[in-house]
Amino acid sequence: MTAVTDDHQLDELERSQLDMTLRRRTRRSNRKFRFSLVVFGFVGFALFAAPSIISHTGIARSIIVNQAAAYGWQASVGSISVGWITPLSVKDVVLVGQSGKTKLQIQRIDSSLTATRLIRFSPSEIGELSLRGIQVDAAIEQGGSSIETDLAKLLEPSDQESEPIRASIQLQECGASLVDTVTQKVWTLSQSNAHLKLDNGELTGELAGVVGEPAGTEGAIQTKFVLHASDATQQDKANAWEFSLEADSFPISTADLVARRLFPDAASTPQGSSGETSGRLHVIGGTAGGITVAINDLQIRNLQSTLPLEKQQSWQNNLATLNGQVAWTGDRLHGNDLAITTDFASAELDGSFPTTISFVGTHDNPLLWMQSLQGIAKLNVDLAALSEALPGLLPIREDATLVSGTATAIVRNQTTDGETNPRTELSLNTRAIRARSAGRLVVIEPISIDATVTDNAGSLLAEQFTLQSSFAEASGKGSLRGGDAQFSVDFGRLHSMLRPIVDLSETNLGGNATGNVQWSVVTTDAGDQWSLSGTGEAQQLLVTLPNGHRIKRSIVQTNLTAKGNWAENRLQRLSQADFALGSSGVLLKAKLTKPVDRPDQDVTFPVKLDLDGRLENLSESLGPWLPAELASAEGRVIGTSNVVLAREGAVVTNADFEMVQPRFHYQDRWYSQPKLTIHFDGTLDLGAGTLTTPSSTIAGESISLAIRGEALTDKTDLEIAWKADLEGLQNSIGETLARAAAISQTPPNFIGPQIRPIGYRTADQESYRLAGRCEGTLKLSGDPDHWKINSELTGTKLELYSETLAATSNGVTSSGYPAIASPDGRYPDRGATGGTSPLRSGTLLWSEPRLKLSGPWGYQAKTGQIEMGAQQLACDWFAGSLSGEIQSEENGTQVIINGPSKVKLDVLAARLSEYFGASILADGVHESEVAFNLNLPTTGDTTYDLKTDIGWTACDIVGVRLGQAKLPVHATTNQVRIDRTTIPVIQIGPTVTPNGQLPSAGGTTDATVNPAQASLGVTVDLSAPQTMIRLDEGSSIESVRITPQAAATWLKYLTPLAAGATQIDGLVSAQFDEVAIWPDQPTRSIVRGNLEIGHLIIASGPLTNQLIQGVRQIKSMTRLTGGQADPVQAKTLIEMPPQTVPFVMADGYVAHQRMFFKVDNAELMTSGRVGLDSQLDLVAQVPLNARWLGSDLQGLAGQNLAFPIKGSLSRPYLDESAVRRVMAELVPKAGAEVIQNRLDSLIQKQLGDQVDQLNSSLEKIFKF
Repeated sequence: MTAVTDDHQLDELERSQLDMTLRRRTRRSNRKFRFSLVVFGFVGFALFAAPSIISHTGIARSIIVNQAAAYGWQASVGSISVGWITPLSVKDVVLVGQSGKTKLQIQRIDSSLTATRLIRFSPSEIGELSLRGIQVDAAIEQGGSSIETDLAKLLEPSDQESEPIRASIQLQECGASLVDTVTQKVWTLSQSNAHLKLDNGELTGELAGVVGEPAGTEGAIQTKFVLHASDATQQDKANAWEFSLEADSFPISTADLVARRLFPDAASTPQGSSGETSGRLHVIGGTAGGITVAINDLQIRNLQSTLPLEKQQSWQNNLATLNGQVAWTGDRLHGNDLAITTDFASAELDGSFPTTISFVGTHDNPLLWMQSLQGIAKLNVDLAALSEALPGLLPIREDATLVSGTATAIVRNQTTDGETNPRTELSLNTRAIRARSAGRLVVIEPISIDATVTDNAGSLLAEQFTLQSSFAEASGKGSLRGGDAQFSVDFGRLHSMLRPIVDLSETNLGGNATGNVQWSVVTTDAGDQWSLSGTGEAQQLLVTLPNGHRIKRSIVQTNLTAKGNWAENRLQRLSQADFALGSSGVLLKAKLTKPVDRPDQDVTFPVKLDLDGRLENLSESLGPWLPAELASAEGRVIGTSNVVLAREGAVVTNADFEMVQPRFHYQDRWYSQPKLTIHFDGTLDLGAGTLTTPSSTIAGESISLAIRGEALTDKTDLEIAWKADLEGLQNSIGETLARAAAISQTPPNFIGPQIRPIGYRTADQESYRLAGRCEGTLKLSGDPDHWKINSELTGTKLELYSETLAATSNGVTSSGYPAIASPDGRYPDRGATGGTSPLRSGTLLWSEPRLKLSGPWGYQAKTGQIEMGAQQLACDWFAGSLSGEIQSEENGTQVIINGPSKVKLDVLAARLSEYFGASILADGVHESEVAFNLNLPTTGDTTYDLKTDIGWTACDIVGVRLGQAKLPVHATTNQVRIDRTTIPVIQIGPTVTPNGQLPSAGGTTDATVNPAQASLGVTVDLSAPQTMIRLDEGSSIESVRITPQAAATWLKYLTPLAAGATQIDGLVSAQFDEVAIWPDQPTRSIVRGNLEIGHLIIASGPLTNQLIQGVRQIKSMTRLTGGQADPVQAKTLIEMPPQTVPFVMADGYVAHQRMFFKVDNAELMTSGRVGLDSQLDLVAQVPLNARWLGSDLQGLAGQNLAFPIKGSLSRPYLDESAVRRVMAELVPKAGAEVIQNRLDSLIQKQLGDQVDQLNSSLEKIFKF
């Protein structure tokens, strides 16, 4: 029982535990389910509400704003709504371009795109889009628009392939505003609706709206267009696009806006257009490029427009109508009942004709052009109405008005009844054109042109061609096998007829021309032989071109003959052709050198040219094609050349020309040679601009060239060797002065053409003459973008002279006109020189026995930059390695050169000493860096900048011996600058060794060990008409030891008492406040400063001896004893105590104040000036010493007695009356009469006897 109970209890316990476990599991499962249900419910709600959340929280707006910003646009969106079922809708969209001038506003955008379709977005499933309330604001700029600028990044091409787009876009309530940024005028589009459909690359659209112009008028427009896809069906490929337009009072001023966008230049943009147009157009564009336009009652009313001509003209037309159909296909223009009428003309076209025509082509020559016309074309123009409606179109004079006149042209191609061959007829007729010019009535007589061309089994036949007018007649007939033509033109009558009406103020015509040509085919045993011959002649021909160039020929004759083989209705072979042209002084012949098969415009013709003529006539005839700077050419040219002629140009294979006494006037210079020979062998392609030559030479008396190599379009490899005689070359170049044109003069017994030379004479000029010989080589290689040049130049016996060139009389007769050379180029009695050599009187400035320059160059064709590699320049005294570049820009050319240099000073000093005629010695080898910049502007003056330094180990310049120094030099166009530096001054005065060398270093002196120091900065002003040298303020020279040589040179101007001293010792210094020196005008020079004198001892000289004698006589006079002074010692010393003496040199005088001396126990002071023109104005003052005076004259102690010195350096004199007057004033109470008598006696007896000696002394002291 107990066991059963226990088991039961155990079972119950187990079941209860199991139930509890099950309940826990059940509750856990329920909790998980409820949690999962909540999570899935939240996720489901989030997914369901995601589109609304994105729309309303601003996420979508930020996406749009960020995408727009990526392309440079600023965007704002009012609201966005989209759902899983609700399609996308956007409101209040505003987009502003990066330029700020483009603005797009859209009130509402509706689409069929739901959130699901947006997630799996495909361009082919866009569906329908509806845009409402669209407003576009943009600016039209010159050659562009703000819309294109702002959409440039968005429209950049992408390499990724895109799916085809399928969409239907409905635009409602559209508007636009376009502003012309130049004129600020506004055009508008309003009340516009459009529908666009994109379907797999095909675009279909319709647009309707009202266009408003700035003037306020409006017009309606409706368009439809279709742009077919490139992979459309074969039927659609015939038309690439279609466009139809229907307009009602559409404003024509819109053309101004379109022109602003299309024309890149404002000067070429038509403006001021007005008027309106109505009608219908249907335009179809073919896939092959052809265009067909169907015009239905198109009317253009009240048209006005201002065209961008040199003189702005306003064109107008009241009514123009267009009807019919026109098409461009390939090279033909088709018209189907096309009719155009205007106020001044009418035109009809019912047929087609080619769009190209030429006078030499085999497919579009006039005969074939007329024959290819199918149908009929008419044109009728009222010239008077045309000139009134479109002023400026016809070249009518300002004071002329067309009164009446018509021109009619008809071209008809048709087959008449009973004929199988088509016939083309051309008729061009003008009635008499009447005009009023300068108040009188003038008439241009009628002109009639008629031509008839038939096609006979593929052979064209000109049945007739006639031109009839009062100034010209022409006629012709025939086929390609045979025929003839004649013409006759009176240019003078034509010019006189047109001049009152047409503006011919810059042109002129005169003379008569006649000519004829015949061609035929003759059947022979060798086949059909074709031949042609023709002649032409112009008499008293006068042509003045608009640029002022004038061609006048008394007679011009031409002759042409040709032969060949004829077959299959064409020329099969041209076997012979000769052409000759003869004019005044020129004979040109051309001959075919070998037969040409099937000649046409695509084959080449080998021709030999022979030329014999005067350069005067050739330059006059070819003037419009020659450089404008070539004023004239003279001389004779003889030669031959082989040329291959082609449509693209000509190829010269060889040429040999000889010019006898050629003379070219280019700009303001002439270039001449007694004889010039040109030989060319190779290939010169004038059309392609290429050259290949194994050997070509140009040889003259003064210069010769030899060229070999090739210059092709992709590479260049040329070698040029040259030689030049510099003196002869310079004699061949000179400045010229044009004078009145000379009258042609023909020497007696001269057989040849009349010659009219151009008068020039050589100008008198100050010049520099170069002498010596140079030769060198140039090697050019590289491609068109970069050239490499290796050059080498060697000069021998180079000399530079300064001289005056007298005007030469090169071939001038006694009457003053150029002499006429005979056909061989020789002048009467002077041979081939044509004149005498100019007189020369030159001074040798510089010479170089040897000079060599070599180095590489580089040329960049795109930038025009020239790279100068290390150029090795060497001569006897200089060696340098200079490099740099030459930069060419729009505003000019800049040359930059720098590099190291080395100068042998002893050689350079010897050269300078020889040329300047002064003693210049230097020692050492100076090395320095050179930096040179040269600026050559297109307008303005040339400027340069040079930086380097000049130095020496020892130097002696005209007795001024300098120690080792280095001077920094900066030279520009306006000045040369030497910055403040210190230079040791060893000695001032000539001191050289007997062999002319500097004293050796072993001979040291006190001046060598402790030299004077010159501290200065120098500026040389080159901007003024005359050169000025200026020292910096504060420049100085310290502790200069004075020698007798210094006293005899520069010191005598400041201290005349030191002049002539045989012994002198002491130190002086100088401080300069202002120094300005004009080397060309010394009297303008200014020097201000202070002379600082140490203790200076001077042995008396001639002048000092006189002053000493005067002092002793003063002592005797003051004692009134009548005794004589003690004898003067020959070498009495004069002492100059330490002092500072101001001095100035100005206005041609050197002046000093209060310079003190001690002479024979007496004090002496000098003041005054010495003129550069030898005039003297000096005063020597002696104060009276109390020891000299007796008891009665003690009151005179301290008074000064002055010795005035006047006259010139050659004849100085003392003012005796001034001395007597001073003494009388000083001693009025001490026996003036006695002293006066004594003074007269002393002066006459003691001083008067010494005047001659004093004069001699002064001459020695003050001479220059």
